[in-house]
Amino acid sequence: MRTRALWLAGFGWMASLGAGCGEAETKQVAPTPPDPLADVPADPDPTLDDGNWTVAQRGIAIDGEDFAVIQQEESPAGISVAQLTSRFGYLVLNLPALDYLRGGAGANDCAATGVTAACVDPENAEEARPLATAQALLDRLSNQKTLSFEQIAVNIDLMDATHKRLLRLCGGDPFFGDLGYRKTIVDTFVELADLPNLKFITVGAELNRYTFFRNAADEPIPEDYVNLVTLYREIYAAVKAKNPDIKVGPGFSWDFFMNTSVPTVASEFDLTDTTSFPAVYRTWQRTIYPFLIEAGEPGQFPKGLAADFVGFTIAPDIEADPFGGDPAPSAEEDAAAVDRYFRYLSRMGDLKLGGAGPLPVAFTQIDWPVKSAGFGNQKGPFLETFKHAVSHVDVAYAAWRRLSDLPTMVQGQVSPCDRVMESYCQAKEFCNGGLITSSGNVRDTLDIFTTDP
Repeated sequence: MRTRALWLAGFGWMASLGAGCGEAETKQVAPTPPDPLADVPADPDPTLDDGNWTVAQRGIAIDGEDFAVIQQEESPAGISVAQLTSRFGYLVLNLPALDYLRGGAGANDCAATGVTAACVDPENAEEARPLATAQALLDRLSNQKTLSFEQIAVNIDLMDATHKRLLRLCGGDPFFGDLGYRKTIVDTFVELADLPNLKFITVGAELNRYTFFRNAADEPIPEDYVNLVTLYREIYAAVKAKNPDIKVGPGFSWDFFMNTSVPTVASEFDLTDTTSFPAVYRTWQRTIYPFLIEAGEPGQFPKGLAADFVGFTIAPDIEADPFGGDPAPSAEEDAAAVDRYFRYLSRMGDLKLGGAGPLPVAFTQIDWPVKSAGFGNQKGPFLETFKHAVSHVDVAYAAWRRLSDLPTMVQGQVSPCDRVMESYCQAKEFCNGGLITSSGNVRDTLDIFTTDP
């Protein structure tokens, strides 16, 4: 570290001066080196309980593949309209910045980069943008299922699931510093602000993964993360100017933050405990905090807030620590490790700018990602474990990943699961991310998710 290196260099210089002096000279005492973690805030122990959410905090993610499990009346299979509207306060729409399916982009080469990947023909751009996609889905829900919600949250992903390239129109290879792309994306979000009943917009599903963005030559563009931060701030300002009542925030991956970003930063500070608050805090300062504030003039930084909440996807690597394949560790030490893994979610919006106080957290997508639907019975125990671990967090809203699993086999057709895997490079786990199976069997995850406080 530069501070420590300068201090050590200074100490060596003084030591060499002392060596040339006589015995009678008073020895110079080296000053105490500055503490590189002196500004890390206190870390009080949280008080945890069952963590159940109110109806007003619960969102249900629905897309065009969920219609088969939505019933007009209560049924042994699926879920009724009345159950949906009584148990969930928000309709959550997880939408791409460009809908490759509606835009006719075709199959994606998930190993390709840049201009060799799939794209939407500019002639189809209008119907592929989020406002058109969202409105079409709302119309279908109303007309076919008589289902509507008074509050809507929309999560917009800017990239496909490789997290290496932007969803794009044909004819270009955009990046976050591209002025034309920036204007198009800002306009897209401003347009989305016209959606009726819209209360929340999450910009990006997992922005912190974009540190690995690569160009058409498969070369990393690390400086483009700075471009992403400034683009997000432009989106925030533009949406708030259009409709100040819509809450806007950035979306991140908690598991990428804890398993990749924190160990990297911790190593720079010689912190061996990568779950310690100093390691987490320094990583937050570098990768998340810049999205939450508006840059001011020199000497006046920061100027103010650029977020109304902080969004996180929760989809742990189930075989890695702290779970090791167990969705609900029972041993005291293992259970404590899980609580510690999620402990600092409560600090991610802990800002004190002009008395603004902490920002709430939105759990935009939660899942225990399994490759086979046969292991779907692990989702409920994980959810109970997770709710307990984050019961101290101020939750804006929480949503499970999907209402229903995507069918993996449809006779004579490409299955819905294969379509999203081909178009967006999603993993098989995405297809198995529902509260309800594709055949309509309700997992216990639904009851656990909708248990009242």
